[in-house]
Amino acid sequence: MSKYLVTMLAAVCVAVFGGCSKHEDGATIAGTVTLNGPCPCDSACSVRVDPGCGNDSVTPEHWIVKDGKVANALIYIKDGLGNTVYPAPEEPAVLDQRGCEYDPHVMGLMLGQKLEILNSDRTLHNVRLSSADAAEDFNKLFTQGMPPMDETFTTTGIKAIHCDVHQWMNCYVGVFSNPFFAVSDSTGHYEIHGLPPGIYTLELWHESSSGWKNPIVESREISVAADAHQAVDFSIGAR
Repeated sequence: MSKYLVTMLAAVCVAVFGGCSKHEDGATIAGTVTLNGPCPCDSACSVRVDPGCGNDSVTPEHWIVKDGKVANALIYIKDGLGNTVYPAPEEPAVLDQRGCEYDPHVMGLMLGQKLEILNSDRTLHNVRLSSADAAEDFNKLFTQGMPPMDETFTTTGIKAIHCDVHQWMNCYVGVFSNPFFAVSDSTGHYEIHGLPPGIYTLELWHESSSGWKNPIVESREISVAADAHQAVDFSIGAR
């Protein structure tokens, strides 16, 4: 697809529809994320927790791997959509603190979409966000019974959230300017729907054992046709 055509489509989306959503004749990109090599952490990595967590112990979620399939990989369209404008959903994305773990551990939302943070635990947490844009960073106490905390991001990228009270607690929020992203499930499977025909950079992001500043990132150049169902698998090595 030419840059001229992408620009024209973007203009039509903004002028006629006020922004584009997923396309009716769009393609589906689907695949499986597998681990190449041993898993660096299992139940031996579990840590004891305080009584308010409701569990005796939890296992840090840096690597969730079953039968060689990797959960919690974030897959998204990095490049190729031109200047097309996609409206953010009105419904918030929800992040809970439950059992002294963040649920979900990895999630995606659109730029301008509200993030609603809950505390379902009978204990104190703090929510500390780290972003590539320091102006977005915050650190807020979240006591038991507090109402939901609402946040809206002003930049795209991967944001890290930590709890300093329970230092094993962390999660990641990918903020995107389009709706074409997914997180691999417990079987390593992911699907992205409604992608318009074109040539794109599809990227995978997964945290490393040391956190978000040394992530595993893999890219694929893909070409998709209308109504296609295309398989794109990833095999990653842990570190």
